[in-house]
Amino acid sequence: NNYQLIDAAGEEFIILNLQYCPPDSAIDWANEILANYADYQAILVSHSYLFMEGKRVGHCQEKSDGENSGFDIWKKVVRQNTNIFLVLSGHIPGVSRREDAVDGRVVYQLLSNYQDLENGGGGYLRIMTFQPNLDNIHVKTYSPYLDAFLTDSENQFDLSYDMTGGKLPTGSVTISNGNQHCKVAVETGYCDFKITEEDTLSFSATYSGNLFFKGSTTE
Repeated sequence: NNYQLIDAAGEEFIILNLQYCPPDSAIDWANEILANYADYQAILVSHSYLFMEGKRVGHCQEKSDGENSGFDIWKKVVRQNTNIFLVLSGHIPGVSRREDAVDGRVVYQLLSNYQDLENGGGGYLRIMTFQPNLDNIHVKTYSPYLDAFLTDSENQFDLSYDMTGGKLPTGSVTISNGNQHCKVAVETGYCDFKITEEDTLSFSATYSGNLFFKGSTTE
């Protein structure tokens, strides 16, 4: 459990790292540190947080120091601290990501762990390039050992994030469950669906994009 402060290109960040299934004392410590640096943009790094399916981990191993799973970290730390915009995790082999809107902000949550690939992961690691002038975070996956990139959509992608202030997404969002479709302005923020037993509970949301934010689809 530790943290680092970064000041680059006029942007102030705090990166806070949590152990596997932290005890309540570590959760309290994390909340205290994040409150002390409430004006910093916060990245939370948790040893275990997401499954490959994008669901939050909901259990801890018996030998762990504490009982706070990924779901508990979301509930007790991420939701409570409005400066957190990004959560990074490993432990579970594979890659996945999800994004959740909470209290008017988007929180990106990423899993990347390549240990099950050949030679213990082949040296693959994540490179995240912050581009304040574009309000964008470009994510790449590279192995210095193999001098190779993984370029599929799960390992190379962009995250829209307002680093300069003042710019907000505009345009439309189309939400669909395969049978029903709803297109609304971003400012509206919701759609009404009538769900029956025959309907699927899987939804997709497609954002049209604007001058400052790229279009994207989330399922």
